[in-house]
Order: sequence, then structure tokens, then C-alpha cells
Amino acid sequence: MQNRLDSRQVPTLDSAGTLSFGQQSITISNAQTELMELLIEHFGEVVYRHELAQRLAERVPMPMVTRNSLDLHIMRLRRRLSPMDLVIRTAWGRGYVLENAVS
Repeated sequence: MQNRLDSRQVPTLDSAGTLSFGQQSITISNAQTELMELLIEHFGEVVYRHELAQRLAERVPMPMVTRNSLDLHIMRLRRRLSPMDLVIRTAWGRGYVLENAVS
């Protein structure tokens, strides 16, 4: 059974791209790190698609950030998070929410 403190736990991300949550950790790519930084800053809240696209465009060298490329990064990030107790939920028409998968 989880206690109240566990439900307020927020993931952490170090400069090497290691994402930690509870006892679990994974390493993610540079592009995924940029997206996760923004999602962690707003843990449990909607992060709008344009904010995520802007973050990628500013920090990751790529030709152009399109809707499809952002969707691809989110899909890959969801796949990487699958062994952890984290989930990225879609807020239809707005963006994405990073949450604890068991809450």
C-alpha cells in the first residue's frame, strides 16, 4: 500500500540523461531529455504541444520539429517509460501529462 508521500513523488533527471523514479532508473536520449525536463517541471499538469515542440526546436539540432516528429518522440518516450511507474497521458487537443502510473 502506498502512503501519501509516495503519491507526491516527482521523477528526477540528471545531466547525463538518467531518469529516476522511486527505485527505478533509465537512460534516455537528448531529445527525450528535453521533453522530460518540461514534463517533470509540470508533473501532473498538461504541457501543451507547442511548448514541447518549441523546447525541441530550441535545444535539439534537427531540421524541423513537426507534429509527426513530436508524436514520434512521445511514442518512443512512452515505450522507454513502460518498465517504470510513470505514464504520459494525452490531453486531447492540448498536449500531454506526465503522471504516476499507479495513482
